[in-house]
Amino acid sequence: MNLEQFYLSVLDLRKKGNLVLSKYESSTSRTITIDSSYKRLHKLSLRQEELFQEAFKGIEFGIFRSSIVLAWAAFIDFLADKIGEDNFIKLNARKGWNVSSTDELREKASDSIIIECALELGLINKSTAKNLRGLLAKRNECGHPSEYKPGLNDTLGYIDELLKRIELL
Repeated sequence: MNLEQFYLSVLDLRKKGNLVLSKYESSTSRTITIDSSYKRLHKLSLRQEELFQEAFKGIEFGIFRSSIVLAWAAFIDFLADKIGEDNFIKLNARKGWNVSSTDELREKASDSIIIECALELGLINKSTAKNLRGLLAKRNECGHPSEYKPGLNDTLGYIDELLKRIELL
């Protein structure tokens, strides 16, 4: 057995073990059932994909607040990229800005402003903007001291919601 075969055997064993454990709601092994979520990342940039993968790893280790923060960072980076698909021509004309990159937009505008820009440019509708503001509020509860303690289901649902929004964009 070569190294590659051994590695594939270990992955298969892990997958089978997690399949058994995934039947228990509180088991973080349920996260292996998010293999389909990993497959949903193909539309993203390398940076965004990496952030979502780190969020998934955080779930596996029970670090739910961090997972939510990382997933939001990936999403908002995606949204900023989407706004810049025309090299920020529409945004700059509408706002009187001189933004030329996603990084510049992220430096200039808060996440809330980026949502507003997406709304103004017609990338999202009012209902979606309202939903995104709610997801941002949840991210803020996780990124700052608060009593909010998300669980496994909360975190998986949050990330699933972000991935659905990406697919719609």
